[in-house]
Amino acid sequence: MNKAPVMKAAPRPPIDQAPHAPVAVVAAIKALHRGEASEHQQQLALEWIVREAGGKAHFPYQANDRDTAFALGRLFVADLIVGCFNADLSSLRRDHADPT
Repeated sequence: MNKAPVMKAAPRPPIDQAPHAPVAVVAAIKALHRGEASEHQQQLALEWIVREAGGKAHFPYQANDRDTAFALGRLFVADLIVGCFNADLSSLRRDHADPT
């Protein structure tokens, strides 16, 4: 009799430790900071910032309220960045136009 494979959740990094950043990601973030990142590096850096540093890749609720609050704070920053990705620039310009 064949058993169905058991699905396991991906290990969640400790909330009080910085997420692992591969060398390519660190190089991409450094290039982004210098204003010299290629298109691929820009995408790689922002994907890592949102998913790993911002916590979008992990469920935010933790074993205690302090750690949950910390994870939700990181997630809030990631959501702000994603909100900028999805922003309608024409409506933002209209809403923030100088009334004079």
